[in-house]
Amino acid sequence: MFHFLAKRFEMLFKTIRYAMIMSVNAESVPIFTMTTTYISFVLLILFGYFRDIVGMLFLTKGYRHLMRKGDLQPIYTTFESFFIRRLYTRIRDCWNRPITGVPGRIIQVLERKSYDNNQTFILTGKKIPLLNLSSYNYLGFGTNKMEVIKNDLATADLFPINYPGTVSDIGTHPINRNLEKHIARFLRKEDCIVFPMGFGTNSCNIPIISDENTLILSDELNHNSIIYGSKMSQGCIRTFAHNDMDNLDKLLRFYISQGHPDTKKAWNKIIVIAEGLYSMEGTVLSLKKLIMLRRKYKFYLFIDEAHSIGAMGATGRGVAEYCNVPFDEIDIFMGTFTKSFGAAGGYIAADKKVINFLRNYSDFSLYGEQLSPVVAQHILTSFKVMNGPFGNVLRRRLRDNITMLRKGLIAKGFVVFGEEESPIIPLLIYNPGKMFEFSRMCMQRGLAVVVVGYPATPVISNRARFCVSSIHTEEDIKCVLKVIEEVGELLGINVLKKRRFFFF
Repeated sequence: MFHFLAKRFEMLFKTIRYAMIMSVNAESVPIFTMTTTYISFVLLILFGYFRDIVGMLFLTKGYRHLMRKGDLQPIYTTFESFFIRRLYTRIRDCWNRPITGVPGRIIQVLERKSYDNNQTFILTGKKIPLLNLSSYNYLGFGTNKMEVIKNDLATADLFPINYPGTVSDIGTHPINRNLEKHIARFLRKEDCIVFPMGFGTNSCNIPIISDENTLILSDELNHNSIIYGSKMSQGCIRTFAHNDMDNLDKLLRFYISQGHPDTKKAWNKIIVIAEGLYSMEGTVLSLKKLIMLRRKYKFYLFIDEAHSIGAMGATGRGVAEYCNVPFDEIDIFMGTFTKSFGAAGGYIAADKKVINFLRNYSDFSLYGEQLSPVVAQHILTSFKVMNGPFGNVLRRRLRDNITMLRKGLIAKGFVVFGEEESPIIPLLIYNPGKMFEFSRMCMQRGLAVVVVGYPATPVISNRARFCVSSIHTEEDIKCVLKVIEEVGELLGINVLKKRRFFFF
């Protein structure tokens, strides 16, 4: 019994220590807010472990799957499942809300209720229209009210919805090949290859371009698809501090001088992987400093532009255009069509030799289905609109909406992260109890927002993440600011506004 309690308290202190280590931007928040956030987490953990101890001692029926059965250990322990059981399940109604229709300016959410503490949900049949700040629909192409739909329907009449064969078996569909050529020209690269899935574009191709004598240096906040792809590779993986080029410089000097940790041989190649725009932080890659390191150390640069392509840059060409960096300084552009283009799939644009290598050896080329012709046509039409006069209008509307919302939130005392022109605006909530109340209260007031917490973010940096679109009107942004101010006052999360009332 004492051993059991000792192990639980050891795990508790490790969790608290991790929370303190992973705290971010503490200097922007009063000490009162930070202190109460830590206390709330400590209380949640303490009461959670207390309930586990009581349950395993007196209510064993509900804990049998977590207890040892003779010589058989449980598949997962109480500690490994603690977060899901004691934290996430209580607030899971704030995520995975079912929707119907098109996630445009207004999103239709299907109402659901739970009668067993969020273990299961029942649909009531009611549809709730909400102003949508939860979709990556930056340029508004994720709708059925624009001209792109006409071309989509025409393509559906001419071709099958999908081809079940792989590119290696039946060849690339002409529409897909046209799309590849268009992207290559758009990003000023020799060639491009498209895939039916954005996540798989990273996870299936990073292992192909690396071998056992490759050093992969990855930003610590890179997307899970990059992390998964890197782990699937045979390369030696090291992470550098988020957007910290000084830290990357130190790592490059150390690992180049030391060679492979096991064999001590010089690296065959070094690949640095970063994102153009980070979706959780809203930060833009320090590309100019990264290019200086590339010139110094001669590594390959792989940039994931899932969120920056289309939404950033004078003509929507992403982070290279936004940072005014030559496109040929970046070896591999990777991106997805699920954000600015309102479609599906992903791409890699690079030199012809790299693309030909991927055509012959990528798991997606060898085993995966190719992009649907209808989806490819939707992307092509989106490109046509983006490159025309209306594209300038869409980008100007997007930037105006971003500026209006960001400045409005700051003026009302909220802590926000990210680049000034980022279409993703994270608003810090910190306290885990306030996070789910924020989501519920916004929904009650007609606003669809995304709240994000651990493990997608560090433990105490719980936040709401607003995704701005060009189809939002000025009245929409004013409505959002009004709702957020009202909810923020009730929950006390507009901490900068309240600083004058606290001497902390």
